[in-house]
Amino acid sequence: MKKTENEQIPIFFSTDDNYAPFLAVAIKSLIENASKNFNYSIYILNNGLKEEHINLISKMQNKNFEIKFIDVTEKIKPIISMLGLRDYYTVAIYFRLFIASMFKNLHKALYLDCDIVVLGDISKLYNTDLGDNILGACLEQIVASNKSFRTYSSLALGLDYKDYFNSGILVMNLDAFRKNKIEQKFVQILTKYNFDTIAPDQDYLNFLCKGKVTKVDIGWNKECLRDCYKGPLNIVHYAYFKKPWTDYYVKYEKHFWNYAKKTDYYNFLVNYRKNFKVTKRITNVIASQNLVKRAKKIYTSDFNFHKVLEIENTTTVKTLSPEEEAVSINSATVNCPTV
Repeated sequence: MKKTENEQIPIFFSTDDNYAPFLAVAIKSLIENASKNFNYSIYILNNGLKEEHINLISKMQNKNFEIKFIDVTEKIKPIISMLGLRDYYTVAIYFRLFIASMFKNLHKALYLDCDIVVLGDISKLYNTDLGDNILGACLEQIVASNKSFRTYSSLALGLDYKDYFNSGILVMNLDAFRKNKIEQKFVQILTKYNFDTIAPDQDYLNFLCKGKVTKVDIGWNKECLRDCYKGPLNIVHYAYFKKPWTDYYVKYEKHFWNYAKKTDYYNFLVNYRKNFKVTKRITNVIASQNLVKRAKKIYTSDFNFHKVLEIENTTTVKTLSPEEEAVSINSATVNCPTV
């Protein structure tokens, strides 16, 4: 169902204090390039932000954009100890999994990562026709470009790498998300198995939404690889380890700095990169190499999504029992404008 002019388009981000400056750049770029024919609600999911970040980001609101900060601390408390974190990941990566249950009066929404710059009209992405599918998403280009990751997708998730998507830019059919009980299934698998992954929330979504994903033009999630994937540059996604605020000569970095200059965080960001230690860059290079090794370890193991839940068929992902429901996430719905 397409939006009509002046209707509200809900857009979700997840962040913590560390990522707030990068989020500001993403929001600035989004606002500058969005159609003025629509109104937008930006929901920033967090587990506690400093007042200074809330104030600086709130200043970016205008007549078409409202910005709301939603604390999800209570929502994730029952499972936070089980959430797998490493490298630059924080618990914020999991917040997107709870949007459907927290915002029960929304039917459709966008989810965007913070490490992006939006160069196209975001309303066009929102108007992607999902049909009965749960998500709309783009090919994960890093996985598609690496043999070990491609094998991982096949043997660990039971998914052709051409169907493995990046979860940083999502068009979400929230009705289908609820109907297919994606959150409950995520909690069930996490609590019972807690499989190792190469991309924590992303792997869960790829497995749980298999066969119910609309492929979106790759230009809406262009990752910064030397490989040239065709598609208009609508969203640049600084995925993986190299970021414009940590490294030099990152592909498409000019777009980030163009919008960074227009935020109150510009000087901070310039100094952040300047003071980013060489040892940390080396650590990131090693981490990227280790991730390839990790992928092989997982797909050669007998304990992964595909081998346990599909090949061996030792269990089925079903509606939770009362005992499992007690572990699930059942905090109050967040009130927001009906869409």
